[in-house]
Amino acid sequence: MYLSAKYIFRINKTPLENGVLKIDKDGTILKIFKYEKNKHQSIDIQFFDGVLIPGFVNTHCHLELSHLRDKIPEQSGLSDFLAYVGKYKKEEFDEEKLIAEADNEMYINGIVAVGDISNTINTKEIKKQSKIFYHTFIEVIALNPDECKYKIYNAFLLKKEFNENTSIVPHASYTASEKLLKQIRKIAKHDNKTISIHNQESAGENKFFLNKTGAIADLYEKIDEDISYFKPSKKTALQTILPSLPSETKLLLIHNIYTSETDIKLAEQYSKNVFWCLCPNSNIYIENKLPDVNLFLKNNCKITIGTDSLASNHKFDFLDEIKTLQNNFDNLTFEQILEWATLNGAKSLNINDKYGSFEVGKKPGINLIENFDFTEMKPTKESFLRKIIF
Repeated sequence: MYLSAKYIFRINKTPLENGVLKIDKDGTILKIFKYEKNKHQSIDIQFFDGVLIPGFVNTHCHLELSHLRDKIPEQSGLSDFLAYVGKYKKEEFDEEKLIAEADNEMYINGIVAVGDISNTINTKEIKKQSKIFYHTFIEVIALNPDECKYKIYNAFLLKKEFNENTSIVPHASYTASEKLLKQIRKIAKHDNKTISIHNQESAGENKFFLNKTGAIADLYEKIDEDISYFKPSKKTALQTILPSLPSETKLLLIHNIYTSETDIKLAEQYSKNVFWCLCPNSNIYIENKLPDVNLFLKNNCKITIGTDSLASNHKFDFLDEIKTLQNNFDNLTFEQILEWATLNGAKSLNINDKYGSFEVGKKPGINLIENFDFTEMKPTKESFLRKIIF
């Protein structure tokens, strides 16, 4: 099968005008070449009016929260958002149906691989049946050092229920003791798997570590959780936890809304394996604020993109995430953002041998963007995506 478009975004090379993809029946890339009328007119080529791009890699999602779509008020702030999640977790819902619908929504919208957070076994069966590749991050919450041992034990029990593409990970700085982080670092080093952690999603996280004040401290008080054992480090959240995070394996820092340039520099010096995941629409939904993307560009950071959950996003639409970044940062090119949404994501999950770019031997999925602005070389407000080949 031969597929062509006005431009093919290969990701690892410059966009190929009038490029052609020769693919096998299963979607494997067999050859990539530029169409020449005199040379290739006898070949049966399917032409598309738009641009062809690889499938998206969603590096941060909570599939198990799919029942919370449109239930939590927007721009309520992280601490109130977490309180709402805790409240609605107790509700009854058709769990399997809603998770299956969310999985299918990602599939239709051209997402081929997902880094998904799990606290329960609820997504197991859907992931087994899904056409999407999932790396499951088994999340552990234990700010109290005394809880570390049994929380890790429970995480291992849950890990056995999923396939081999799993990691045991901390939830966030403010829910992880130093003891827990060091234990997870040992596990990561042994398994050689990517670790993720929510990072500086709210201003309250830094305040919590600087002087034990702010929204996170208030949240613990609100839920009547005794944290008298916690002593503030008088540093930012990331600066506090960084020495206990793995430098040997890949590390996904998620959200990074309140991450300073000093934090970025320290993390980049600490490890060459750091990936910075942006979740634009989720950040606007919860905090009504985006990370300073230009700080990450300035420091040559490896950026990825995530949707977060349907608790904090109206839809699983990666093209819309790209449009949000374009609309808020005029200096970003579509080619830059697309690399974050594909190849960088695949690298962060250690699946770039198959996903993330158009290269011979890969099976990355093929998406078409129509109503594309070929003058500015970027999607427009009216652009939409069609999945061509998974």
